[in-house]
Amino acid sequence: MDVTDSVSGAGIAPAAGARVIARAGTYADTVLLQSSHVALAHERAGTYTVTVEHPAYLPWSRTGVRVRKDECHVVPTELTARLQAAP
Repeated sequence: MDVTDSVSGAGIAPAAGARVIARAGTYADTVLLQSSHVALAHERAGTYTVTVEHPAYLPWSRTGVRVRKDECHVVPTELTARLQAAP
């Protein structure tokens, strides 16, 4: 998953409290935003709601993100979260 600024298209810089959360049912994977590229829910198929929280931006969320299983791993799903600056 890539996290970018909606105006400039540049990758979002890490900040205290910035995180990405993937939820599927009772499962949740939370990753602190340490770069503008994030990997979540490693090797776990399912349908997720993905949320990005960053103190300088409005929250971003996408529902219905499907990660499918193949013969021995999962098929990665690429997402780009284009965040809007907080007022």
